[in-house]
Amino acid sequence: MLSKEIPRLSESIGREGLIKLAKHDPEAFVDLFLQLEERVCELERRLAENSNNSSKPPSQDGPGKAAKSKSKSKRRTGGQKGHAGRHLKQVEHPDHVVELWLAKAPSGARLTKRDFLRWEKRQVFDLPEPKLVVTEYRVAVFRDPATGKDCKEAFPDGVEAPAQYGTGALAFMVYLHTQQHLPLERTSMVFTDLFGHSVSEGTILKARDRAAIELLNFEEDLRATLSKQPTLCADETGFRVKESLYWAHVACSENYTYYAVHDRRGSEAFRDIGVLQGYEGNLIHDCLSSYDKFCPEAKHGLCNAHVIRELTAVSEQGSHQSWANRLVDVLYAANDEVIDRGRSLTEEEMVSWNRKYDRQLRKGKKANPEEEIKEVKRGRRKRTKAQNLIKRLEERKSDYLRFMVDAEVPFTNNLAERDLRMMKLQMKISGCFRTLTGAEDFGRLRSYISTLRKNGRNLLNGIKLAMAGNPIMPADLLPE
Repeated sequence: MLSKEIPRLSESIGREGLIKLAKHDPEAFVDLFLQLEERVCELERRLAENSNNSSKPPSQDGPGKAAKSKSKSKRRTGGQKGHAGRHLKQVEHPDHVVELWLAKAPSGARLTKRDFLRWEKRQVFDLPEPKLVVTEYRVAVFRDPATGKDCKEAFPDGVEAPAQYGTGALAFMVYLHTQQHLPLERTSMVFTDLFGHSVSEGTILKARDRAAIELLNFEEDLRATLSKQPTLCADETGFRVKESLYWAHVACSENYTYYAVHDRRGSEAFRDIGVLQGYEGNLIHDCLSSYDKFCPEAKHGLCNAHVIRELTAVSEQGSHQSWANRLVDVLYAANDEVIDRGRSLTEEEMVSWNRKYDRQLRKGKKANPEEEIKEVKRGRRKRTKAQNLIKRLEERKSDYLRFMVDAEVPFTNNLAERDLRMMKLQMKISGCFRTLTGAEDFGRLRSYISTLRKNGRNLLNGIKLAMAGNPIMPADLLPE
């Protein structure tokens, strides 16, 4: 590990000192040279990091990023043969009908209904002028003839102020702010432009808080539902809350998404969140060791997208590391094989793939030999990144290739990464959350929204139901 502050030897011992060291202690001078060379190589590796060979997002690649090479497809542009496609279709019952009658034929003859043959229809889909619908509740006030006091019926639940927004308007604010990630100021601006009524940022935040409170039971049921899923993808990413580092954790499946905010990254966070407690299904993740320690009974599947980026970085070190590129080709080809067959592979079918995998690892070991330890030293043996990668690929081979023998295991952990991308997007917009409660509320709302979207539900209607205290629960989304 490189130190953050690197002293300059030319300033500390000077040119004469270096010459004296080379003359009187050549071995120390060679050791010094090798250390500096290693340091330079590490700095060059860091400078060469991009989204293809590391976990850096594409947004940090910069303008100098080389374009990805794409093989030219033989297919024509546009929809392919057999593709159903999507287009605007006429509806059976339009909202408005405008009839156009021709008075005279091109010949000049007068036309009547007896000459009518049929209708030709064309429909125009357009937006009505957006406006808020104002409902006024009037309560009749009476005088009690027996007591002389005023008496009246109570206003409906939720109608508390002389003028207030209804659940539909509040749901639309939450939708713009939480699903479309509009900042508070722009959410207010959109609402004003559409409906002609200005709304304060405080009103938007109160709407978000109200929706989050109504989703507490949904969140509890979601955790219980996820813990019973046969396959879970899990990941975490750092973000800022009150200028401190917190972690956004995600546990998700094809139909459900759950976000949790915690100030820890590993086992302590998993224990407090609760989804992974005692989990025994397929757990897909990166190489964070906490997942292995916390879920010893789970069947772990490691993300091949992560390791492909690592292999790409190793291959860029020179031609002697060409084994890394070939192993990437093996992994992609193995995934194609599973997709083409439409099923997992048998033990007999796995024999050749195991050989291909092992062959490239042997070449990797030959290209990155480990030095023999001449004397006993404390601590771990120092390895290069390539050596550590080879060691992990060898020890966790079954976890990297689990997607080939279990149809429930995906090739990558991209499902969790895509879900976490929404939290990173919010960080880019807001910079940080001002309060921990605000971060937790946002995570709960995003859990609800992402789960609804995965199940094809209308988000705006779902948020409206939540605002009314009747959210769509995980049990309502189970396939019949």
